[in-house]
Amino acid sequence: AAVAGIAQEDDDGAKAIGKPPATITKAQVKELRGLIQAASLEEAEVCNQVRVEKLENLTAGRYQGAHDWLVKKAEEVAA
Repeated sequence: AAVAGIAQEDDDGAKAIGKPPATITKAQVKELRGLIQAASLEEAEVCNQVRVEKLENLTAGRYQGAHDWLVKKAEEVAA
């Protein structure tokens, strides 16, 4: 089941062809870190939520869900 609307596993079909899934870009990591700060969260807390050791390990297929969740959290803090 998805927690906070973030898919638990999405490898963009990579397992089926035997290669590791693509991870997010440095720019996407930077974007997420900005949102984490805006949401008054700790990076370790977010990594635990999306089940990765570090943001750089987040797969590209899971980026949008994590991004959208963090935007919502940031909006709640700003409200």
